[in-house]
Amino acid sequence: MTNGSRECLSGTQRITAAKLVRNFAKVQALAQDRPCVITNHSRETHVLLSIKEYRSLLEKSEIIEPDPLIEIGRMTNEAMIIFDEERRVLYANYIATAMLRMSDDELNGALLDEIPEIRDTIVGTMASRTCISNEPTSTEAVSPFSKNAWIRVRTFPWRTQNLLLIQDITDQISSRRLANIKASIIDAMRVHGGIGYARISLRGTIDQVDGSFPLMLGLPAERLVGSPMENLLEISERSAFRDALEDVLRGDESKRLSVHLITNSGVIEEVVVVMVQLNGSYGVEGVVVLIAK
Repeated sequence: MTNGSRECLSGTQRITAAKLVRNFAKVQALAQDRPCVITNHSRETHVLLSIKEYRSLLEKSEIIEPDPLIEIGRMTNEAMIIFDEERRVLYANYIATAMLRMSDDELNGALLDEIPEIRDTIVGTMASRTCISNEPTSTEAVSPFSKNAWIRVRTFPWRTQNLLLIQDITDQISSRRLANIKASIIDAMRVHGGIGYARISLRGTIDQVDGSFPLMLGLPAERLVGSPMENLLEISERSAFRDALEDVLRGDESKRLSVHLITNSGVIEEVVVVMVQLNGSYGVEGVVVLIAK
């Protein structure tokens, strides 16, 4: 091998196919340290490398890429179970094991039909339907896993597998029921005619009113929004009303006052007002004032 060839091999580990044939032993020795690139007409065609390097590459190629579904299962806040066409559990995330009160070893590999909370409930019915029809399903139901709880269940096929997602929605159901109750109460107040309410902002002005309160005053709702509530009262009662409103905004207990409203026609209406602090997701949002004749 010429000096030029040796410099090429020791520097870049590149050698032509012709020189490989003539100097195989030397190239083989070089390849023990670093892979040697073989070229043919200046184009790279092969790589000569040691058996140690080759086995290392084989081991790396056998590393299994993470399943994207399992990665999602580790991050989601829902119970997630992957199962096959025989309804055998292939994977369950930590929320599923906690919800079913089973260990990983107990749950992975088990049949869904062997788990009473799934087999005898709507959860099992939906899983079976997806297995048979390849159709996605979704429903909300009373939880078979906890008392006084609700869950949202979704199943759908995913390639050769099936997916079961279970989410606790007890808080959502409670909020929905409270919203329904509130709507019914407001409707009952409207029918009664002598009860109304106003929502007061942190600035002490009216943010929102129902249908009955404007009728008591003989004013359209648009005229009331943005106005200070105390301006609707007799002058002698405004200071006490403002102090009570500020107390409630600061967190004191709810207040009950007897006051006199000045209607648009000039008639004075004696009413009872109750003030309750209004709390939202980010703290105090104002005060709700209930007005009753």
